[in-house]
Amino acid sequence: MTDKQQLGGTLIFLAGFLGLLLIPVMEALNPNYSVRLDTISELGALSPTILLFGITLVTAGSLALIGALLVRKTLGSRFTGLLCISCLGQIGVGVFPSLHPFKYAPYLHISSAMLIVVFGAIVMLFFYKRFNPPFTYVSIVLGIITLAGGALMFSGLLGTGGMERVMFYPLIVWEVGLGAALMDLHPKLSLRRAKDDF
Repeated sequence: MTDKQQLGGTLIFLAGFLGLLLIPVMEALNPNYSVRLDTISELGALSPTILLFGITLVTAGSLALIGALLVRKTLGSRFTGLLCISCLGQIGVGVFPSLHPFKYAPYLHISSAMLIVVFGAIVMLFFYKRFNPPFTYVSIVLGIITLAGGALMFSGLLGTGGMERVMFYPLIVWEVGLGAALMDLHPKLSLRRAKDDF
């Protein structure tokens, strides 16, 4: 394992952890906020959490982006490129929340959110062979859940906010797992034993 891989994994882990920690914190700071009815992005439009939402998304996206670039040699250019696009989407959601005053912000917001989901799901589903089991299987399952959440987004099954969480939380959890794998669980490409290793 190289120092770059370990640092990259740490940054990716922290990016996912920020989402898991601060999204519930922001929900708690808004007493009238409904997890079932309100989308995550609406946290960026409510006065107690407007700034925190933007800072959280931009910071987490930037950490994951830097981490992905640091582990490029370990995971390959295609994996890294797709992951970076998803990270840029995360930054875009933070910069352009749903009610941003900029004229084209709603379109940029939706486009950024789609980058997160589409490219994140592609990475989870098609690059699972980069890792050893059981993370390979976890990656596939989380990717399927994300796609299912997207397909059922407007079904009314769990409300708009509930289905959005079914779509996005698997991505955040996977990000934490990816960071942990890069820090300690050794992706297959990094398992090159030294000649004197028994």
